[in-house]
Amino acid sequence: MSRWNALYETPTLFSPEWGQHRIFAPTAYPSVRNVTTVGIAHPEALVLARYFPLCWQRFEDKLRLVALVSLREGYARLPGYDDLPLALRAFPVVVQEALGERLESLWVDKTIADTPKDIGAPILLDDGKLSEAARRRIRYAVDLSRAIPATDELTRDLETHGLLEPWPLKFDLGDAGKVNRTDLAVFSASQLQNPALYKLIERHGVQAGLFIGVHRASLFRINWLIQALRQAPAPAAKEPDDIEVRL
Repeated sequence: MSRWNALYETPTLFSPEWGQHRIFAPTAYPSVRNVTTVGIAHPEALVLARYFPLCWQRFEDKLRLVALVSLREGYARLPGYDDLPLALRAFPVVVQEALGERLESLWVDKTIADTPKDIGAPILLDDGKLSEAARRRIRYAVDLSRAIPATDELTRDLETHGLLEPWPLKFDLGDAGKVNRTDLAVFSASQLQNPALYKLIERHGVQAGLFIGVHRASLFRINWLIQALRQAPAPAAKEPDDIEVRL
């Protein structure tokens, strides 16, 4: 399963034949409003940590860095456009693991925007050139694509050296229902003095060390997500009654 599976509904290779397809603000699309985790790159941490817990999510046999934007579909409280994760700022342009800037390699999610607040913008203008809205989204997608390899390499090193641990989220929120997630991981607080960490910072640069600190601080944003979820009706599904959050 890809880190992007929950975000894109109908990713389609771009064709100039449908260049007049209009694109809207990210929150106009249900897949954006309903997402619970968004794949990110670690250079985004300084901005995103103000809003969301930053953690790792397991997709099949690999851990990927994500922003946990909601504990349940439909209850994300997203910040303004300039503070969104790059993947959401780029939407509906599809983020690829290796994305070029040519139209021949461009994929766009042709999902329907069900709550547009304006007329949007076409991908291509009448003269065949990219609109400003499309160029901006492509740039965000390219920036994220280029940052992913270094982020994945840092993740592999952290996992290989045993510096990550599971982050189970188990809540009983009364009328707001229950949450039980076991697919997330965080940097272990007990490993902050591990010599292996300092070697990894030497290898990956000062930004990696700053990221670890920002990541740990971001985990307290879980309280913000709980507050948003308390507004939700209790689900019918039955889950464990215990509460466990490890920071």
